[in-house]
Amino acid sequence: LQDGSASMYVRDVTPDRWQRSMRFVAAFAEALSWKQDRVALALFAHFAAPQVRLTKDPNALFFFLEHLAERSPFRLEDDPTWNTNIEEAVHWGLNLIETNDELFGKTNNPRAFVVISDGQAWSGKVANALAAARGADVSVHVVGVGTTAGGFIPQAPGPRAPLSRIHAELDRDSLRTIARAGGGEYFEIGREPDRDVASRIISSVRRRAPATPREESREELYWRFLFAAAIFLCLGTFALRQRTELWWQAAGALAAVLILASVAG
Repeated sequence: LQDGSASMYVRDVTPDRWQRSMRFVAAFAEALSWKQDRVALALFAHFAAPQVRLTKDPNALFFFLEHLAERSPFRLEDDPTWNTNIEEAVHWGLNLIETNDELFGKTNNPRAFVVISDGQAWSGKVANALAAARGADVSVHVVGVGTTAGGFIPQAPGPRAPLSRIHAELDRDSLRTIARAGGGEYFEIGREPDRDVASRIISSVRRRAPATPREESREELYWRFLFAAAIFLCLGTFALRQRTELWWQAAGALAAVLILASVAG
Protein backbone atom coordinates (compact mmCIF):
# COMPACT_ATOMS: atom_id res chain seq x y z
CA LEU A 1 0.00 0.00 0.00
CA GLN A 2 1.98 2.94 -1.37
CA ASP A 3 1.31 6.55 -0.39
CA GLY A 4 0.88 8.69 -3.50
CA SER A 5 -0.29 11.91 -1.88
CA ALA A 6 1.17 15.38 -2.51
CA SER A 7 3.71 15.14 0.30
CA MET A 8 5.43 12.28 -1.56
CA TYR A 9 6.77 14.92 -3.99
CA VAL A 10 8.90 16.44 -1.21
CA ARG A 11 12.63 16.22 -1.98
CA ASP A 12 14.04 15.79 1.53
CA VAL A 13 15.32 12.39 0.37
CA THR A 14 17.03 11.75 -2.98
CA PRO A 15 15.56 12.22 -5.52
CA ASP A 16 12.19 12.61 -3.78
CA ARG A 17 9.99 10.56 -1.46
CA TRP A 18 8.02 8.93 -4.27
CA GLN A 19 10.98 7.74 -6.32
CA ARG A 20 12.79 6.60 -3.18
CA SER A 21 9.70 4.58 -2.20
CA MET A 22 9.56 2.93 -5.62
CA ARG A 23 13.17 1.80 -5.23
CA PHE A 24 12.24 0.19 -1.94
CA VAL A 25 9.21 -1.57 -3.45
CA ALA A 26 11.46 -2.97 -6.20
CA ALA A 27 13.91 -4.24 -3.56
CA PHE A 28 11.01 -5.82 -1.67
CA ALA A 29 9.84 -7.61 -4.82
CA GLU A 30 13.37 -8.89 -5.48
CA ALA A 31 13.61 -10.25 -1.93
CA LEU A 32 10.56 -12.49 -2.38
CA SER A 33 11.08 -16.11 -3.36
CA TRP A 34 7.97 -16.07 -5.62
CA LYS A 35 7.43 -19.78 -4.99
CA GLN A 36 4.15 -19.46 -3.09
CA ASP A 37 4.18 -15.69 -2.67
CA ARG A 38 1.47 -13.49 -4.12
CA VAL A 39 1.60 -9.71 -4.12
CA ALA A 40 -0.80 -6.89 -4.89
CA LEU A 41 -0.07 -3.19 -5.24
CA ALA A 42 -2.33 -0.22 -4.54
CA LEU A 43 -1.61 3.49 -4.36
CA PHE A 44 -3.53 5.82 -2.10
CA ALA A 45 -4.09 9.49 -1.47
CA HIS A 46 -7.67 10.55 -0.71
CA PHE A 47 -8.80 7.23 -2.19
CA ALA A 48 -7.11 3.93 -3.06
CA ALA A 49 -6.16 3.19 -6.66
CA PRO A 50 -5.37 -0.49 -7.32
CA GLN A 51 -2.49 -1.14 -9.70
CA VAL A 52 -1.79 -4.88 -9.48
CA ARG A 53 -4.22 -7.49 -8.23
CA LEU A 54 -2.89 -10.46 -6.30
CA THR A 55 -0.36 -12.12 -8.58
CA LYS A 56 2.39 -14.69 -8.36
CA ASP A 57 3.98 -13.37 -11.54
CA PRO A 58 6.93 -11.08 -10.70
CA ASN A 59 6.97 -9.72 -14.26
CA ALA A 60 3.51 -8.22 -13.78
CA LEU A 61 4.63 -6.33 -10.68
CA PHE A 62 7.94 -5.15 -12.14
CA PHE A 63 6.09 -3.92 -15.24
CA PHE A 64 4.02 -1.54 -13.12
CA LEU A 65 6.98 -0.51 -10.98
CA GLU A 66 8.88 0.47 -14.10
CA HIS A 67 6.05 2.72 -15.23
CA LEU A 68 5.55 4.20 -11.76
CA ALA A 69 9.23 4.84 -11.06
CA GLU A 70 9.33 8.55 -11.97
CA ARG A 71 6.22 10.05 -10.39
CA SER A 72 2.94 9.30 -8.68
CA PRO A 73 -0.14 9.03 -10.91
CA PHE A 74 -1.88 11.30 -8.38
CA ARG A 75 -1.29 14.74 -9.88
CA LEU A 76 -0.54 17.77 -7.77
CA GLU A 77 -3.14 19.67 -9.78
CA ASP A 78 -5.92 17.44 -8.42
CA ASP A 79 -7.50 18.13 -5.03
CA PRO A 80 -7.69 14.45 -3.90
CA THR A 81 -3.89 14.27 -4.10
CA TRP A 82 -3.61 16.64 -1.16
CA ASN A 83 -4.94 14.16 1.35
CA THR A 84 -3.56 10.97 2.90
CA ASN A 85 -6.09 8.24 3.61
CA ILE A 86 -4.39 5.14 4.98
CA GLU A 87 -7.67 3.73 6.28
CA GLU A 88 -9.08 3.67 2.74
CA ALA A 89 -6.02 1.75 1.54
CA VAL A 90 -6.39 -0.82 4.34
CA HIS A 91 -10.07 -1.31 3.55
CA TRP A 92 -9.20 -1.84 -0.12
CA GLY A 93 -6.69 -4.51 0.86
CA LEU A 94 -9.23 -6.29 3.06
CA ASN A 95 -11.81 -6.26 0.26
CA LEU A 96 -9.20 -7.69 -2.10
CA ILE A 97 -8.44 -10.57 0.27
CA GLU A 98 -12.12 -11.27 0.88
CA THR A 99 -12.87 -11.36 -2.84
CA ASN A 100 -9.87 -13.57 -3.52
CA ASP A 101 -10.97 -16.04 -0.83
CA GLU A 102 -14.46 -16.19 -2.31
CA LEU A 103 -13.12 -16.89 -5.81
CA PHE A 104 -10.24 -19.24 -5.07
CA GLY A 105 -10.73 -20.40 -1.47
CA LYS A 106 -8.68 -19.63 1.60
CA THR A 107 -5.03 -20.60 1.87
CA ASN A 108 -2.71 -21.18 4.80
CA ASN A 109 -0.38 -18.42 3.64
CA PRO A 110 0.03 -15.66 6.24
CA ARG A 111 -1.27 -12.29 5.04
CA ALA A 112 0.12 -8.83 5.64
CA PHE A 113 -0.04 -5.24 4.44
CA VAL A 114 3.11 -3.16 3.93
CA VAL A 115 2.19 0.52 4.17
CA ILE A 116 4.80 2.92 2.76
CA SER A 117 4.10 6.51 3.74
CA ASP A 118 5.44 9.67 5.34
CA GLY A 119 2.63 9.67 7.91
CA GLN A 120 -0.95 10.50 8.71
CA ALA A 121 -2.57 11.94 11.80
CA TRP A 122 -4.03 9.24 14.04
CA SER A 123 -7.80 9.10 13.97
CA GLY A 124 -10.68 6.85 14.89
CA LYS A 125 -11.11 5.86 11.24
CA VAL A 126 -7.51 4.63 11.09
CA ALA A 127 -8.03 2.72 14.32
CA ASN A 128 -11.19 1.06 12.97
CA ALA A 129 -9.43 0.03 9.74
CA LEU A 130 -6.53 -1.49 11.66
CA ALA A 131 -8.91 -3.30 14.01
CA ALA A 132 -10.62 -4.81 10.96
CA ALA A 133 -7.24 -5.94 9.64
CA ARG A 134 -6.38 -7.58 12.94
CA GLY A 135 -9.78 -9.28 12.96
CA ALA A 136 -9.00 -10.72 9.50
CA ASP A 137 -5.62 -11.96 10.79
CA VAL A 138 -3.72 -9.50 8.59
CA SER A 139 -0.68 -7.81 10.11
CA VAL A 140 0.19 -4.26 9.09
CA HIS A 141 3.84 -3.33 8.72
CA VAL A 142 4.78 0.30 8.12
CA VAL A 143 7.77 1.71 6.24
CA GLY A 144 8.41 5.42 6.75
CA VAL A 145 9.94 7.60 4.05
CA GLY A 146 11.20 11.14 4.48
CA THR A 147 12.95 13.06 7.25
CA THR A 148 11.83 14.85 10.37
CA ALA A 149 13.32 18.05 8.91
CA GLY A 150 10.92 17.64 5.99
CA GLY A 151 10.47 20.05 3.10
CA PHE A 152 7.91 22.07 1.14
CA ILE A 153 5.55 20.42 -1.32
CA PRO A 154 5.95 21.63 -4.92
CA GLN A 155 3.00 23.42 -6.50
CA ALA A 156 3.38 21.58 -9.80
CA PRO A 157 5.33 18.54 -11.01
CA GLY A 158 8.91 18.81 -12.23
CA PRO A 159 12.33 19.44 -10.65
CA ARG A 160 12.02 23.23 -11.10
CA ALA A 161 8.47 23.50 -9.82
CA PRO A 162 7.84 26.38 -7.41
CA LEU A 163 7.31 25.36 -3.80
CA SER A 164 4.05 25.79 -1.95
CA ARG A 165 3.73 27.09 1.59
CA ILE A 166 2.83 23.64 2.87
CA HIS A 167 5.66 21.99 4.80
CA ALA A 168 5.59 18.19 5.17
CA GLU A 169 7.80 16.16 7.48
CA LEU A 170 8.01 12.51 8.43
CA ASP A 171 5.39 11.79 11.10
CA ARG A 172 7.32 9.02 12.77
CA ASP A 173 5.14 8.84 15.88
CA SER A 174 1.90 8.28 13.98
CA LEU A 175 3.49 5.63 11.75
CA ARG A 176 4.80 3.76 14.77
CA THR A 177 1.34 3.90 16.32
CA ILE A 178 -0.18 2.48 13.13
CA ALA A 179 2.35 -0.37 13.10
CA ARG A 180 1.67 -1.23 16.75
CA ALA A 181 -2.10 -1.13 16.29
CA GLY A 182 -1.79 -3.25 13.16
CA GLY A 183 0.24 -5.95 14.90
CA GLY A 184 3.29 -5.26 12.73
CA GLU A 185 6.63 -3.46 12.93
CA TYR A 186 7.86 -0.02 11.95
CA PHE A 187 10.80 0.46 9.60
CA GLU A 188 12.32 3.52 8.00
CA ILE A 189 13.87 3.87 4.56
CA GLY A 190 17.50 4.93 4.76
CA ARG A 191 18.31 3.54 8.18
CA GLU A 192 19.49 0.23 6.74
CA PRO A 193 19.73 -1.30 3.26
CA ASP A 194 16.38 -1.75 1.53
CA ARG A 195 17.02 -5.46 0.97
CA ASP A 196 17.58 -5.98 4.71
CA VAL A 197 14.33 -4.20 5.61
CA ALA A 198 12.45 -6.23 3.00
CA SER A 199 13.91 -9.51 4.27
CA ARG A 200 12.98 -8.67 7.86
CA ILE A 201 9.38 -7.94 6.87
CA ILE A 202 9.11 -11.12 4.81
CA SER A 203 10.61 -13.22 7.60
CA SER A 204 8.24 -11.68 10.14
CA VAL A 205 5.24 -12.50 7.96
CA ARG A 206 6.36 -16.07 7.28
CA ARG A 207 6.82 -16.76 10.98
CA ARG A 208 3.07 -16.32 11.32
CA ALA A 209 2.39 -19.23 8.99
CA PRO A 210 0.57 -22.12 10.72
CA ALA A 211 2.66 -25.17 11.37
CA THR A 212 2.20 -27.87 8.76
CA PRO A 213 0.80 -31.01 10.43
CA ARG A 214 3.10 -34.02 10.31
CA GLU A 215 1.87 -37.07 8.47
CA GLU A 216 3.14 -40.42 9.72
CA SER A 217 3.10 -43.59 7.65
CA ARG A 218 4.48 -47.07 8.15
CA GLU A 219 5.68 -49.54 5.60
CA GLU A 220 6.65 -53.13 6.34
CA LEU A 221 10.09 -53.84 4.97
CA TYR A 222 10.69 -57.48 5.94
CA TRP A 223 8.97 -58.76 2.78
CA ARG A 224 11.67 -57.08 0.73
CA PHE A 225 14.39 -58.88 2.68
CA LEU A 226 12.58 -62.21 2.38
CA PHE A 227 12.28 -61.71 -1.37
CA ALA A 228 16.00 -60.91 -1.64
CA ALA A 229 16.85 -64.00 0.42
CA ALA A 230 14.70 -66.15 -1.88
CA ILE A 231 16.57 -64.87 -4.92
CA PHE A 232 19.93 -65.72 -3.40
CA LEU A 233 18.61 -69.16 -2.41
CA CYS A 234 17.53 -69.86 -5.97
CA LEU A 235 20.85 -68.71 -7.37
CA GLY A 236 22.67 -70.94 -4.91
CA THR A 237 20.73 -73.94 -6.22
CA PHE A 238 22.55 -73.75 -9.54
CA ALA A 239 25.85 -74.40 -7.75
CA LEU A 240 24.68 -77.74 -6.34
CA ARG A 241 25.83 -80.94 -8.06
CA GLN A 242 24.87 -83.89 -5.78
CA ARG A 243 21.33 -85.29 -5.71
CA THR A 244 21.26 -85.39 -1.87
CA GLU A 245 22.01 -81.70 -1.67
CA LEU A 246 19.27 -80.96 -4.20
CA TRP A 247 16.74 -82.94 -2.14
CA TRP A 248 17.72 -81.06 1.01
CA GLN A 249 17.43 -77.78 -0.91
CA ALA A 250 13.96 -78.70 -2.16
CA ALA A 251 12.85 -79.71 1.36
CA GLY A 252 14.09 -76.43 2.78
CA ALA A 253 12.28 -74.44 0.08
CA LEU A 254 9.06 -76.35 0.73
CA ALA A 255 9.34 -75.70 4.48
CA ALA A 256 9.94 -71.99 3.84
CA VAL A 257 6.87 -71.80 1.60
CA LEU A 258 4.73 -73.50 4.26
CA ILE A 259 5.99 -71.12 6.98
CA LEU A 260 5.32 -68.03 4.82
CA ALA A 261 1.84 -69.34 3.95
CA SER A 262 1.01 -69.80 7.60
CA VAL A 263 2.27 -66.29 8.47
CA ALA A 264 0.30 -64.71 5.64
CA GLY A 265 -2.82 -66.56 6.72
